Amino acid sequence: MTDLRTAAQQALEALEFMADEWGFTNKANRPERWQAIDALRAALEQPERPNFTLSCGCPSQYGGVPAYWDRDGSTAFGMICEKHWHEYDARAQA
Repeated sequence: MTDLRTAAQQALEALEFMADEWGFTNKANRPERWQAIDALRAALEQPERPNFTLSCGCPSQYGGVPAYWDRDGSTAFGMICEKHWHEYDARAQA
């Protein structure tokens, strides 16, 4: 879990605890107080997007393009970004 997700989870737990301690567990009585709780819970239910480090060294949230390219006299293979695809004069996987 990332730091932001950890903080959001801690905030959700604190709000749920306060709701119980302060006696506003009935959503119908204080709906405005539950908006933050419901929003945090919904956000935390979404899966985290994976982060990748591509073969070219670039970070990526979605992955890269599988390619071959020449590097230091030999052929390299991996997932690269569009910028390095052009810079390395890469070619598609056969």
